[in-house]
Amino acid sequence: MTKILIVDDDPDIVELIGEILSMAGYETIAAFSGEEGLERLKEKPDMILLDIMMPIMDGWETLEKIREIDKDVPVIMVTAKQPTFTIVKGDANKIDGYLVKPFTHAALLNIVSDVFEFRENMQSYIEEAKAKGVSEELLEEYARRLSEVSSHHQLWTLLKQVYPERRIESDESLKNAMLSIQRYIDIQRERIRQLREKIEKKMVGLD
Repeated sequence: MTKILIVDDDPDIVELIGEILSMAGYETIAAFSGEEGLERLKEKPDMILLDIMMPIMDGWETLEKIREIDKDVPVIMVTAKQPTFTIVKGDANKIDGYLVKPFTHAALLNIVSDVFEFRENMQSYIEEAKAKGVSEELLEEYARRLSEVSSHHQLWTLLKQVYPERRIESDESLKNAMLSIQRYIDIQRERIRQLREKIEKKMVGLD
């Protein structure tokens, strides 16, 4: 059964998320602090739902330590705060999703299933490419850039909801920041297209 680690200092939130996920068929592991969350990594969860606002060790500090231990486990940040430009520029590459409280049952289940589906599709493609002799180095770059674009695009979409178009257009710094993120996404997508083309050629023996 797929295991999801829930890290939040609020027992009611942990219980609520746990109930929703359990009804959807997931096994859940509860942790009530960043420190406990790191300890429970030993149970090899398939995903982590990580609250940001926690005492002693907050979610971002916990995330840094998680990535020192496991670079691959998908992490969804759960918080009452909307994402900021700082988060998009500094931490988007370390996370797989961002869920804002309060959230609906559907929003929670959708982001969890979307992240799992994205990871599964990517892994399936990479395994197929490896079996056909495509180099691991090329596939690692493809997977990394694809993951980065996915997380950046999700956060960019949330920022668009936080900052209405009228406000962005009237604030030069906001406008430039949004354009900068969009350019980054566009550049990465072009590189992904090139990598995919190269991989496809190698898979059919044309390169």
